Parts: sequence; C-alpha cells; structure tokens
Amino acid sequence: VYRYIVNSHSAFRAADDPFLLQWVAMLRSTYEVPSAWTLTTKLLPAEDERVLAFERDKLKDRKRITLMVDGWEDGQRRSLYGTMAAQRGMTPVLLGLEDMTGKRADADGVEDVLENAMVYMHITAENTIALVTDDPKVMRKLRRQWEKKYPFVMASTLQNFTLMQC
Repeated sequence: VYRYIVNSHSAFRAADDPFLLQWVAMLRSTYEVPSAWTLTTKLLPAEDERVLAFERDKLKDRKRITLMVDGWEDGQRRSLYGTMAAQRGMTPVLLGLEDMTGKRADADGVEDVLENAMVYMHITAENTIALVTDDPKVMRKLRRQWEKKYPFVMASTLQNFTLMQC
C-alpha cells in the first residue's frame, strides 16, 4: 500500500479530493487543507530545507566521522549510490542518494558521489576517520584511491570494520 501511495502520487492528488475536504471539514471546520500545488511548491521544499539545515547542524561539530558508501539497483533497475555519516553513539546521517544510471559507476564516479555528498553536507575529510564500503572491485579501488588521497582515513569493508570495533 505504501509503495502505491508514494509512486502514484496519491498523497498530493488527495489534497484536492472533495471527499477528503468534506471529511476534514467534519473533523475540524476551521482547518484548510493545503492544495497539491501548495504542498509541492511551498510546504515540501520548506520542510526539505529545514531538515537539511538540521542535519548539517548535527554534523557541524562532529569529529571522527565514519563515512559509508553503498550501491545497489532498485526495482526500476536504476543504479543508486547512497552515502552516510556515522559515529559511535550517534544517529547516522544520510549525506546523499545519487542516481548513477547512465553514468560510469566506476571508482572515480563513486568517489565523486562521495565527495559531492560531503560538500553538500559541509563535511571535510579532516573530520573523518574511516570509510566503509562493501567489497566488489569498484569499492576496493575506491578504498585504495581514498587512502592514497587521505592517508589519515582508514578504508575498510564493513566486515573488517565491525571486527575492529569489537
């Protein structure tokens, strides 16, 4: 049901539905349901900016951040790469999710994705301590490149990183 609601954009179309408006009026006659246009052009972008500022603020003073990168293919066969910042005892922060479909998802491309996400969220490599990935060839090469570029950052697979944490 959730996938249907999200992929069909029902949530936005429902805002203009007369039955929803009538039901809301019965519940609370003074509440005015925002239109689909207001939701998509004003409320959601404002919420997106609020959350972005909140997440950037959470990362601002953090040191010894562990960066995580992973790539996968979704149900629509898009090549997606996600990056996160984690720290022991802290809630992880999503840095970015990038669609690499039609682009070269080689080590250089994934490195660009990671660096772009760091710039977007105002993180510097000097505040990081580790880079964790899974272990296909692309990620192995990325880890080698990252360690060469930032020798103070330990790059590892998730399995090895978990063993070192114990």
